[in-house]
Amino acid sequence: MKVTPLRNDFGVMIKPQPMSERWRDLDQAHLQQLIKTKGVVLLRGFDFEIADYEAFTLRFAQKMIPNRETFAIPNGGYRDREDVSGDSLTATVNLHKGPIGWHSEDCHLPTSPHLLFLYCESPPLRGGATLLTDGIEIFSQCDENIRDFLTRHAHLHTWTLPSASVARMLGVALQNVEEAICRLVESLPTGQKLEIEFTTEHIIARFTEPLARITRWSQHKAFCNRLLLYRVLRQAKLREGAASSVVDPTPSEDFEDVLRVIDSLAYLSAYHVHWQSRDLVVFDNTRIMHARAPILDEQRRILIRSCIANF
Repeated sequence: MKVTPLRNDFGVMIKPQPMSERWRDLDQAHLQQLIKTKGVVLLRGFDFEIADYEAFTLRFAQKMIPNRETFAIPNGGYRDREDVSGDSLTATVNLHKGPIGWHSEDCHLPTSPHLLFLYCESPPLRGGATLLTDGIEIFSQCDENIRDFLTRHAHLHTWTLPSASVARMLGVALQNVEEAICRLVESLPTGQKLEIEFTTEHIIARFTEPLARITRWSQHKAFCNRLLLYRVLRQAKLREGAASSVVDPTPSEDFEDVLRVIDSLAYLSAYHVHWQSRDLVVFDNTRIMHARAPILDEQRRILIRSCIANF
């Protein structure tokens, strides 16, 4: 196989040697090491079908995570993603065609995945690139004042979900939700905090995550969260589902200037995935943020799976 860097600071692309390698021949330990050290692995030119994509993800998973955006809503539709596999483990990415800002997948939830796997079933004719950026590089490039701000502040998320949806997210029976949440609280990484209130049919959670997090496979701090995405949502006067998020403690008036600096650094560090058929990208969701350029045609179909890693 041929391994080339995506950027100097993160990511690699792996291509097979002509007529010689299939995806099942890829060395598992080598791929794990690349994920740990490089953050992103783009597999291009391999013989992935959807069933292969799903089998590939299971190699890295202690537990696959259901995609909450596919859960049915009262009118019988889907929130914003299509359930492809019938169990919410394989889904389309967001179905709307607008741009999506920088974010770490579901990091506003204590069930956020370690790894994301994106698969290109059908590439766009134009537009629709997925952008990846390195949170470690962003944090290291910030000046001392901004790094201090990020270290001292946290993101406080408050959300309300039906108990049945929480049970589905946790992969347990409804009567076992409280016990599963207790186990989840005990397993949270340093700096995260979860407070739960149970009502008759809903669960109200207050989840705190640091703005500068330690990544899963290093001791480096990274800016890898949803702060820049929420900035866009606030500007568009939108809310994400049943969640609200605030920075704690309340930042000073120059907070918007801090966000502009970080947003600029994210784009300066970005790699643009211009999709080709059967591309598969796996990346560290505790280190790498992703975003999306506007979709300009009807051809693009990207699938997503995520997991708690087994390494």
